[in-house]
Amino acid sequence: MAMKRKVVLLLAYLFLAAICTAAYVGHAGPGSRLLEGPYLQNVTLTSIVVMWETSQPSDSRVDFGPTREYTNHVHDSAPRAIHQVTLPGLQANTQYHYRVASARDKETIASDDNTLQTAVAPGTPFRFAVYGDTRTRPQAHSQVVHGIAGSHPRFVIHTGDLVSLAQ
Repeated sequence: MAMKRKVVLLLAYLFLAAICTAAYVGHAGPGSRLLEGPYLQNVTLTSIVVMWETSQPSDSRVDFGPTREYTNHVHDSAPRAIHQVTLPGLQANTQYHYRVASARDKETIASDDNTLQTAVAPGTPFRFAVYGDTRTRPQAHSQVVHGIAGSHPRFVIHTGDLVSLAQ
């Protein structure tokens, strides 16, 4: 019975959080802000998807290149709040600099410089990390994270158990 009550309380909390978030975004005012991201998805040898979210629908632009000179860009003029841009023609196992920008009514918001790494070719060795159960003992978790970061993995998988319900 106690577990059922905890689940109901958790669902109620998530519902309330979703309503508050929708109300906040819906009344963001005239200024546009970067809400989330940028974050990366669908990494391949020659392309990657860059995503971000803005408080107001706006266009999407990603400037990118091997240096902060950003010698390339991809632009989508369709206004949207959830932006998804594919960067094509990249080289395998290569680091690129990128920044995202969105413009609306003569107002432009942009991210700082970021870097991304394309996938390695098949047969190329690389490091990755898998870990989980990080809901308690933050000091121990911090030591694990520093150990993982020190090994320079290409990617990290978290297996779950991120939260702890109050007793």
